[in-house]
Amino acid sequence: MDDLDLSEALKVERMGHKIRDIRGVYKHVSPQAREALRAGLQELWKASLRERAALCPHSPVPLLDAMLEPYRRTAREDFWRKNVANNVRALSG
Repeated sequence: MDDLDLSEALKVERMGHKIRDIRGVYKHVSPQAREALRAGLQELWKASLRERAALCPHSPVPLLDAMLEPYRRTAREDFWRKNVANNVRALSG
């Protein structure tokens, strides 16, 4: 949650805690903050699938394999683009 730069009130609520001092009286979580949390978590999830697909585009776990499917082509293209560029530089160096 720190990576998403969330408000203290949202972090505390999300962890199931309560702010016990006077700040708890005045700090509330807005619908916009909840939407920012949802969108941020969704982006982190997509980034993790992209990174996983780059490491290995398939999984023996059927559910994960199905979730990786949209990222396979992009992962392969990124892999080849990076490796070809590195090899060309190494050969011409």
